[in-house]
Amino acid sequence: MARCSCGERSVDGEDSATWRTAHLRGVWPVLVPRLEGETYALWMERVSDEYVTASRIESDEFEANGGSRGIAPGEPIPVISETYMNASDRVLVLQHQLDEILPLAVKERGLAN
Repeated sequence: MARCSCGERSVDGEDSATWRTAHLRGVWPVLVPRLEGETYALWMERVSDEYVTASRIESDEFEANGGSRGIAPGEPIPVISETYMNASDRVLVLQHQLDEILPLAVKERGLAN
């Protein structure tokens, strides 16, 4: 039986490797799909562009909500916006996607051992 840190587990008798692959695809969605015939390097570049955009939104929202400035006594605690949370989630998923693509791009270019 296979288990995931999210608490999910495979059904008894189910192939662990197959379950893990299917589960991770569902947990970590592909936000920027690979285009037909696209090299891993170009795909990685497109995902990276999306990552930079999401990171910029996350950072701008953090600053706009007073995230980096101190809170004076009696001031309200800044509230994290929905835009920030969405951008933060997107950054996390895109980072995971980049981590998955990098070894493929390295291998494609013949740089792997």
